[in-house]
Amino acid sequence: LYRPAGRRARVSGRAGARTIRIAGWGKSLWSFARRYGVTVEDLRHANPEIARHGLKVGDRVVIP
Repeated sequence: LYRPAGRRARVSGRAGARTIRIAGWGKSLWSFARRYGVTVEDLRHANPEIARHGLKVGDRVVIP
């Protein structure tokens, strides 16, 4: 299944709306943090699986 790296979705939940991005080649938690104005620590909290195993192409990244 191919998903463009720029794909984004808005998800509603109890915590409110959040953005989900699909990681593309050359992306890192640092680059997502810089782009969306959050800290890497915020991203690690929102994405515990990625924090444990590292970011890979195709991973879904929740932007808090």
